[in-house]
Amino acid sequence: MILTEEQKKGQDVFFRIITEAWENDDFKKSLITNPEETLEKFFGRSLPNGRKIKVTDQSDPEYLYINIPIKLKHSDQELNAKKKAN
Repeated sequence: MILTEEQKKGQDVFFRIITEAWENDDFKKSLITNPEETLEKFFGRSLPNGRKIKVTDQSDPEYLYINIPIKLKHSDQELNAKKKAN
C-alpha cells in the first residue's frame, strides 16, 4: 500500500503522540482523560475539524486489541469502478 503525503503526515503525528505517551506517564494519563486539551497543548494549537477524540490504553501485553474503524460509504470495488470510468 502506497501512502499519500497526507497519510504520511498523519502517521508521523500519530507516532509522535505514541512516543510521548510511552516516555511520559503524565502525558499518557492526561491523553486518556482529556485527549483534546492534551493534544492542543502538545501541538500548541487548536485541533482541526472539531472531532472528538477517544484514547484507550492498549499497552497490556496479555491482550490483543482490535480497533473497528469507520465503515466506508463505498466499497473498494465501487471506488475503483468510479476511477476507471473517469
